[in-house]
Amino acid sequence: MPIAKPDVTASLIPAGVTAGLTEERMLVVGQMVAGTAVSGELQENILDDKGWDTLFGKTSAIAHAIRQMRRYNGVTQIDAIGLTDNGGATDATGTFVISGTATEAGTLVFYVGSEKFRKYTIAVADTDTATVIGDALEAAITADLESMVTAANVTGTVTVTAVNGGTFGNTLGLKTTGLVGGVTNTLTTMTGGATDPVLTGVFDVVGVKRYQGVAWQFQADLAELTDFLDPRFNVDNNILDGVGFVGSTDTLANHLTALGTENSQSLSINVDKLISTTKYVGPNILEVPFIKAAGFAAIRALRRTDGASLGQFVIARSARDAFGGIRLNSKPYFNTPFPDLLIPDTGNSWTDVEIDQLKDAGGWVIDQNRPGTAVIAGEVVTTYKTDSAGNPDPTWGFLNYVDTASVGREYIVNNTRSQYPQFRATGGALIEDVDSANEASVAAFVAEKNNDLGQLAVVQSGTGTVNGAPVDFEKSFQDALVVTLNPVTGNFFVDMTLFIVVQLRGVTYGMKVAFEV
Repeated sequence: MPIAKPDVTASLIPAGVTAGLTEERMLVVGQMVAGTAVSGELQENILDDKGWDTLFGKTSAIAHAIRQMRRYNGVTQIDAIGLTDNGGATDATGTFVISGTATEAGTLVFYVGSEKFRKYTIAVADTDTATVIGDALEAAITADLESMVTAANVTGTVTVTAVNGGTFGNTLGLKTTGLVGGVTNTLTTMTGGATDPVLTGVFDVVGVKRYQGVAWQFQADLAELTDFLDPRFNVDNNILDGVGFVGSTDTLANHLTALGTENSQSLSINVDKLISTTKYVGPNILEVPFIKAAGFAAIRALRRTDGASLGQFVIARSARDAFGGIRLNSKPYFNTPFPDLLIPDTGNSWTDVEIDQLKDAGGWVIDQNRPGTAVIAGEVVTTYKTDSAGNPDPTWGFLNYVDTASVGREYIVNNTRSQYPQFRATGGALIEDVDSANEASVAAFVAEKNNDLGQLAVVQSGTGTVNGAPVDFEKSFQDALVVTLNPVTGNFFVDMTLFIVVQLRGVTYGMKVAFEV
């Protein structure tokens, strides 16, 4: 062996960089029609290549939901569980009823499920009969390879039948517009869909995988979703929490009744206003509720994905807010735009009073902005309203509260694992030149991570005022922080308070009118 003197040994020690958050992942659960996927199996990492059409069938409920998610978010991982129709399911049906003979040329427009994507424009010629017009509508729907319904015309009555059996078809809105002399056109609502797939145990295939957002089709069965997510909110030695997103269309009274039965920080329900006329039956913003909820879940995931360009999905007055990351959890969700949703017809929006009633009950709305130029989210809430004893509790009422507190916990947990992979615990002084920790060093570490969270807009930091009184948040954190070591178990117990950043939800002015100084 060659001689090498003096002996020189260099041992590389990890830099101990700050640990981040678990990579964002979304899960979608809905019905399929045909494809390569096996019903009930978990399909992972569905890319932005229309692979969902091959897996689940391009006309299926779940394919439409994923398609909308990818329109908004081409970055975040999407996994999915597709379910075939129940063998005993019945299909929802509705009708467009056309009668008379045209006395002039004109145009009739028909919508099935979506005002933007499922629009069928029929050119009517003078003397066209109802049968001719109905045949043209049937042909247009049949030519749409992504249509959620099939169509059949009989002397001007075009019956549309949902591709997926069960209750999903009942959620498809129908609308018709246009006037042609000699012709009348009305519709009847989608109804009769019944018997959804069996959902018991649908999440068993997930195992311990974490999904920060779950888009859930089955608004009639929320228990399966909350039974999966609620126990994951606070688990020992892991971070598994996530939020389920659901859409629902109904009257105000029915929404308030249904929301009153839900109380979960892991469930967020977008509530649509039911419109019911002879020419329009469905949500006030004509898009399938499941698809709207999935779209919001995708926007939220994009906001939470580090470095993702947020473009049109946030109103950013600072450079950092234009890109995704941990700090976006405390940025309000209200005013989030939905570029693929069209302005509702005049008079079809919720009123301010109704929006407040729904919010207090645990539901949130997507509706037009005040100028009527865009469709945006209102304040996004969860269904959580009371603690386990039934006492009113605002802690998890807003989705931002849940998200901000959750990432604060995750940041500290992940960095604690990174900081102390193989340490000794001592009740005395730190042991020189070895990896050791005591109560004081752990307290200093936790305080450091809390300061990090202050820079990341997760917790409040520095000095300021609350209700006119001076506050030093760093001192308040230190005063509330207690670290104790159990020398028998080697376990440190840290009692701490996260003073989370909240949202600017309103400004109230008291303005006096004066005529002179």
